[in-house]
Amino acid sequence: MISDVDAFRVAWQAASAVVADEKPNAKLQVALDRLAEGVVARVAHGSTVQAALKPFLAIVKNGDAVSDPGSLDATAFRDGDRWLVNVRMGFASSVSAFGKNGRLALPPDLRWSYREFGSFFRTGGLIAFDATSLSDAGIRFGYRLSFLRRTPQGYASAGTAKGTWLYEGAPGLRLVAKGDWIILLSLDPPRAFFTDNATALVRRRSTWSAKGSVVRLVRTEPLDPVRAADDWLLAHRGKGGVPRELGMAIDVHRGKGWVELGFDRLTVRFDLALVGAKNVVRKATVKP
Repeated sequence: MISDVDAFRVAWQAASAVVADEKPNAKLQVALDRLAEGVVARVAHGSTVQAALKPFLAIVKNGDAVSDPGSLDATAFRDGDRWLVNVRMGFASSVSAFGKNGRLALPPDLRWSYREFGSFFRTGGLIAFDATSLSDAGIRFGYRLSFLRRTPQGYASAGTAKGTWLYEGAPGLRLVAKGDWIILLSLDPPRAFFTDNATALVRRRSTWSAKGSVVRLVRTEPLDPVRAADDWLLAHRGKGGVPRELGMAIDVHRGKGWVELGFDRLTVRFDLALVGAKNVVRKATVKP
């Protein structure tokens, strides 16, 4: 009988020359499935994920960069008598679910992912898969939080939350899960101007409830007073000394009740007032 390592070796040899992209590739999918089967067989018997990967890494001669097809990784999660596994080969990754009788059904969008890799956790009556975007270098990353509901056949989608965050320098934790509640932070790009990728604008917090097998968005809150300034600039482009094209904000300063944005040819100071939980512009001063 062929071993799981030998089965992966055959699949790897067929897939190693394939360049992964957004479109699912059958050869890469087979190799990812053989890797998932090998990993889950070992972790189900007490192995760590890293130890489970070793015989497979010996075949591919582990690459240095995340994008290298020989760069392998995996995460595993036990859900009672089931296992969920996310495996990665370079930028190609796949989620698999296993029960006592073999593979289980999953939402199709989890079976193939490009430039995404993640881990699992339980929240309320659901399993959450937190996938973040992959790159060899970068400042921002996208994330996708998939909520999975257990079914007799496997798992079905209960909802998805998406966002963008910074690898370093952004205030606050991107994801906080406590009991039935999940709090996510994300960045919404300004609409009237743009910033460099390292600037954490415009921050937003969303709160989700995952009670029982139902997930719902409870509320969304803007955390950044720059949102009020962006709204004002969007409404006043081409008016009162505000050019139609502002370009990049070079300087961003905030204080209690005010925001100041510096552009190439002008600076705009905004005096804000808090109306309920929302900042609104009370006065805007355009300075050449």
